[in-house]
Amino acid sequence: MISPQQEYIIAKGGRGGRGNVHFKSSTNRSPRYAEWGEIGDEKSIVLDLSLLLDVAILGAPNSGKSLLLNKLTNAQAEVDIYPYTTKSLVPGVLKNDPPLVLGEIPSFRDTQENLKYAKHFQRARVFVLVLDVSSAESAQWLLDIINRYSLKNILIVFNKVDLVSSEEFIKEFLSELIELTGHQPPYVKTSAESGEGIVELKQALYNLYAMPIAHVFEVSKDNKFLEEFQLPLVIKLESGDFEIKSHEIEKSLSSINIDTRRGIQLLQKKIRDSGLEKLLIKKGIKPYDRVKIGDTWFTYLADE
Repeated sequence: MISPQQEYIIAKGGRGGRGNVHFKSSTNRSPRYAEWGEIGDEKSIVLDLSLLLDVAILGAPNSGKSLLLNKLTNAQAEVDIYPYTTKSLVPGVLKNDPPLVLGEIPSFRDTQENLKYAKHFQRARVFVLVLDVSSAESAQWLLDIINRYSLKNILIVFNKVDLVSSEEFIKEFLSELIELTGHQPPYVKTSAESGEGIVELKQALYNLYAMPIAHVFEVSKDNKFLEEFQLPLVIKLESGDFEIKSHEIEKSLSSINIDTRRGIQLLQKKIRDSGLEKLLIKKGIKPYDRVKIGDTWFTYLADE
C-alpha cells in the first residue's frame, strides 16, 4: 500500500446465511430450516511499515554518506572514520520548495541486512549513489546494487574529490555503468568535508525529482500454491476416523445447519456432488466411520 486512502482486502467475510423463507415451496409452506452464515477468512497479519523517502542515499561503507546527509539537511548522522558507523536508517529534510525527505541507508554487511533495508529505499523517487573516488571497492559495491535492484532515477555522487585525482576513476566507472544499464545517469563531484559541490548536488537532486517516474507494484501470487491449497486433503487418523482439510470446503459447509434433518440431507448432497465421497472411498472409509471437516464431526452413511 503506497498511497493515501488506499484499501486492500486482506480477509473476506463469509456469505450471510439464508433464512427459512428461501426454502419455502409449494409442498413446504413453513420450512423449519435456515442456513448459518459462512465462516470468513482467518489470518494472522504482520504489518511492516516502510519509510516513504523522496531520496534514498546509498553507498559503500566510508563513502561519506552521513556527512553528505548532514550537509544537505538538518540531520545529525554520526560521522566517524571507521566503516559501518550508521547502524539504522537516518532521515533528514532538505528544506526547499518542495521540501524533500532524504534517508541514508546503512551499508549492507550481509543478505539479511540487505533485505531489512531494501523495503525502505526501493520506493524512493530518486536514488543518490555515493562513491568514494579513492576506493575501487566502493565502485563495485554500487554496481552490484544497481544491477540487483534495477534502480532508476539515479544520481551519481563522486565524493572526496579533494583527496585524489579522480578523472580516470570517474571515466572508468561511467564506462562500466553504461555497459551495465545502457545509459549514463547524471553525476556531480563533491567533497562533503569541504562543502565543494553541495550547491550543484542540491540543484541536480531537484532536477531529477521533477522528472516523471512510474512505480509499479504488484501483489505476487503463487498460482501453483493456490491450486494445491484448493484441493481437499483426506487424512485417515490413527483412531480410524477421517479428516478432510480444505478451507474452501469448510467455508461452503459452514452455512449448513446439521442440527436439522434438512441440514443433514444438504450435507450429504454436497459431499457427494463435490467428489469428496469418492476421495473418502479411496481412503477406505466404511459405513458409520466418523468424518471431521473443520470443527464439525459427522457419521458417514453410504447410499443404499
